[in-house]
Amino acid sequence: MPMNLEVREQLIRCLQNKTSLKQFVKWFMPCFIDHALCNDDTPPLLATIQHALVEYSSGLIDEKRLRARLFIVASNVVEQSPAAVIASTVSTTMVVSAQPC
Repeated sequence: MPMNLEVREQLIRCLQNKTSLKQFVKWFMPCFIDHALCNDDTPPLLATIQHALVEYSSGLIDEKRLRARLFIVASNVVEQSPAAVIASTVSTTMVVSAQPC
C-alpha cells in the first residue's frame, strides 16, 4: 500500500475516533522518521501532518484546532507543498472559528 494512502486511512480512523490521537501519533511518528531517514524528500502529506503535530505538542494549537487541520489535510490529499496546505488549514480554521456557535 502506498505510504500516502496508508497515512490518510490511519488519519481518517483517528478523526472518526476509531483510534485515539495518541494511538495515531504512536503509529505515525515511526513511519515519518523511517521515511525521513531513507529518503531525501518528505511527501507533503507527511510533512504537513508532522508540522501540525509539532505545533500541538509545543502548545501552539489546541486539540480542537489540530483536529480541524488534520481534517482538512485528510480531505485534501493532494501533492502540494506543506506550506500551501498549512496556509489553507490556517485560513479555513480562522473562518470556521469566526462563525457563531
